[in-house]
Amino acid sequence: VIEEVLGVVVERLRAEGVDAEMIPVEVWWRRSYDMAEPALLQTLRDSGAASVLWVEMRFGFRERFSVACHGPDGRRAWRERRSGGSGFTDLHRPHDEFNTEMVDAVLDDVAGRVGDPCLPAG
Repeated sequence: VIEEVLGVVVERLRAEGVDAEMIPVEVWWRRSYDMAEPALLQTLRDSGAASVLWVEMRFGFRERFSVACHGPDGRRAWRERRSGGSGFTDLHRPHDEFNTEMVDAVLDDVAGRVGDPCLPAG
């Protein structure tokens, strides 16, 4: 599910005109931004990217989805997030699928930030 959701994020950003790509697997599996920050900052330096989006998600129970934009210095510029209910309200959704409505809502908010210094469009 993680790779599928990250693919949705990248494709949505590309549709909004952002030159987005998924970073290597060795970095994105980290549990917290603090653990991954050195590797992410090195990725920024190596790639010349303007920013890194840190995506956190939990689906199925006490659902949440957030996207935070970190600039070249590693500081968080902004974060968009949603949290859901218990996850038991949608009994027809298999547990290995993500909450598309929640992801879409956050990505709609992120789309409103396209063009700012942390999320340039080109």
